[in-house]
Amino acid sequence: MREEFSIERVALHLVDRNMAQPGLATGEIDLEVFDRARDREVLRNFFSGHLSKVWTATEGRRTFAANIDRSSAMRQYYQELSRDTSSFFERSCDIARRLHSSSQKRRASRGLLMVLWFQVSGDERPFLGLFKMDPGRSERVVLQQDEAGNVLLELAVQYIEQALPDPRDRVLKWAVIPHPTRRAFDVKAQDEEGKSDPAQYFIDFLDCRCRPSEKKHAEGLLRALSRYAEEQHAAEDWRTAVYELVQELGDEPVITPDVVVKKVEETGVLEGFQEQAFCEKLAAFEAEDLYISSSSLRAVQIQYRLSNEIVIKGPRDVMESLVQIVPVNGEEVEFRIRAASYRKSYV
Repeated sequence: MREEFSIERVALHLVDRNMAQPGLATGEIDLEVFDRARDREVLRNFFSGHLSKVWTATEGRRTFAANIDRSSAMRQYYQELSRDTSSFFERSCDIARRLHSSSQKRRASRGLLMVLWFQVSGDERPFLGLFKMDPGRSERVVLQQDEAGNVLLELAVQYIEQALPDPRDRVLKWAVIPHPTRRAFDVKAQDEEGKSDPAQYFIDFLDCRCRPSEKKHAEGLLRALSRYAEEQHAAEDWRTAVYELVQELGDEPVITPDVVVKKVEETGVLEGFQEQAFCEKLAAFEAEDLYISSSSLRAVQIQYRLSNEIVIKGPRDVMESLVQIVPVNGEEVEFRIRAASYRKSYV
């Protein structure tokens, strides 16, 4: 399903660590001044283009879910605006100052900070969006005022492109509060400037604690279930029980610890299931705040790297149902894989 975004408030500020203070605008952008059909279409495409990427971005090293500290200013800004957006522009200035301060004495690039307050179809929550954009190598980004007092950007064009960054400009960092698809988390963010992981100053700016991706949480769930079952249900055929349970979880739209417990009760597998012991295993694999889609669970693959340099890899459910590992002579193992046919190739 394609999300429809409704932008309510927009502010733009210039953040440059080489400046003593951020380049704050004197007011937010008045979206009502863009009344021509062409302008409205440009607006819609610009915002939808950026926000759709946020919604669909796969979490990994540079794109991450996080929880914001309970006493954080960022949390307070969001909560205040959720009650009343009249202070939006003042809070956008506070956010720009916070980003500027966090970037001081760091190797942070100059950027244009776009602050959004918006809604999305099918979700009752309001969202706060923060986008740090590359203003380009030229010195073409200049904050100025038009006659109506609206903040504009002089980008050498005459219409709405004057009020927004060029859609082709690179987004260096972004964050959306709360997390758009994983409700257990406060923020989804991305840092394209970090060489391998998000820059620490960006994490400090958000005042957040990074959490594992959906992929890592799905792997953590599988590891936790296997470790728990092996320890607590050793007298049973726990491997089959775990396999059946995971297959059932694959039909759930969202998987949380409570959903796992409920599914254990419904299926009757792992008799005498100990919820506390299971949750301790989740925590051991950094999945205590588990919140994943069933598709991420189905996407997990299993790989066996053998001592003879052979690698066997495939989808989890296929590998678990068709691959047998049989002990041989007490010291070695033999892999047995059933298939209707095969094709040989060189890679």
